[in-house]
Amino acid sequence: GASHLLPRFYLNQGIILLKIDRLGESRALLEKGHRLAVSLGDRIYETRLNLALGRLETLSGRYARAETLILNGKNIAERNRFMREATISDEYLGDILLQRGDPDKARFNYKLGLEKAQAIAAGNDLEGELQRRVGEAHLMSGRYDDAVAVSQAAMAICEQCGEEYEIGFCHLTLGKAYAQQADWQQADHHFRQAIAKFQDQRLPHMWCRAILEFADHRLENAREPELLLFRRYLMDAQDNGASAVSDSVLCQILEKLAQVQIQLAQFDDALLTVFELERHAAGCDDPVLDASVVQLRSRIESGLL
Repeated sequence: GASHLLPRFYLNQGIILLKIDRLGESRALLEKGHRLAVSLGDRIYETRLNLALGRLETLSGRYARAETLILNGKNIAERNRFMREATISDEYLGDILLQRGDPDKARFNYKLGLEKAQAIAAGNDLEGELQRRVGEAHLMSGRYDDAVAVSQAAMAICEQCGEEYEIGFCHLTLGKAYAQQADWQQADHHFRQAIAKFQDQRLPHMWCRAILEFADHRLENAREPELLLFRRYLMDAQDNGASAVSDSVLCQILEKLAQVQIQLAQFDDALLTVFELERHAAGCDDPVLDASVVQLRSRIESGLL
């Protein structure tokens, strides 16, 4: 008699797994929930599960399938006047456009969603999510002042309504925007805040990504204090998270760690890191990574001579 509750259960569990990057397990639950919602004629959960599956496909890089699912959800939402779900559909369609490298069209979709979100209530969680994404679109377009302003506004809304999940993403966008403006003090602050947020929320894939983004943006002009900080972060990621995310992410962490150790003239440590990198890279079938291993070995040999 409780079967009508199961679509909500599968949706909630699937979204939790989605946020921690366990996409295969999330897919199984969301698809089960979707089939059940359709069979029960439960339009609201059919809509929500379409949208969640669309988000999952976006994160998996299957944008055509994501678009179909999200448009299905959008159509049901608009026919039934599910305003929150119609807003989320605009948000998720914008995400696809952003992933396809079209930030201006993505921003247009986000603005449509913002209008709907603000009609529901001022300063709600959807407004914070959408503003955060508008900031990312500005960043991709090279509008760094706008990225900073919008991301700060998004963070204020998210803090006000308790939408903790989005705050790390706001800090990450701010770190990258300030780095593009060569405001290293602000960039460092926001990258460190992003890393701390993602670690506190136990999101290892985003924690590793934030560490890599920090190093990518700062390594070229880093001094010894920054290099020592990067080394600590990267070694922590190597020991406590990267391997659980993917072999590819572990290799990126090791590659960056070796670069930091070389800049610190810690060539013996760098050589050990490259040995470890080479071992894991053998299973990745990535010619670019293989070439990086060769280049790192050459830099280490030059440093040791």
